[in-house]
Amino acid sequence: IGFLVLKETFKKRYFIAIASSMFGIYLAFYSKGEGSFEVLGLIQVLLAAAFYSSYMVYSKKNRLSLKNTVYTFYLNFVTCLVSVVALGVSTFMGESTVTGIVSDFSANWSVILLLALMPSLLGHTLMTYCLPFYNLNFLSCLKLLCPISACVLGYFLLGENLTSGLFYGFVFVSFGVVFALPWGRINLSMLRFGIKKP
Repeated sequence: IGFLVLKETFKKRYFIAIASSMFGIYLAFYSKGEGSFEVLGLIQVLLAAAFYSSYMVYSKKNRLSLKNTVYTFYLNFVTCLVSVVALGVSTFMGESTVTGIVSDFSANWSVILLLALMPSLLGHTLMTYCLPFYNLNFLSCLKLLCPISACVLGYFLLGENLTSGLFYGFVFVSFGVVFALPWGRINLSMLRFGIKKP
């Protein structure tokens, strides 16, 4: 979508990086014994990927003319409004109650606040900040670290098993991300700061 709409170049290194990262995710996925899937689930995943890709392209177009603070404010504001409407509809249809929502928030307020602070405020805001400065293909390669890093965090924080498939998957994803890095820009930045290459 970035190539079609924004005319961004799709360099060979991005293809290699994405292929390596996808293979790594494949290894990690099948190592957890989740090799089977339903067609409906696959369709939902593909739709989610298409919507997210469209959202990233739309965000980049907006970020070229808007400050990140303004864009993220309105983005989060609209998200909150949609969430309130969704909760209202859910309550009206009897799938939830105001009492249940309040009690759920009371029991999980620390988790909800951490989700709002780290992935949303810090992670997502940083992502939208980077959009005008980097190729979307490169940022997509960085996003491929999310599934594997989640597995690693699950190992340390939740005591989940770290299998050999997860390890090798992480290696392939890391290789893909390193391969996608804009080494020319990194070398130029090193020269500006007077850092000589080893």
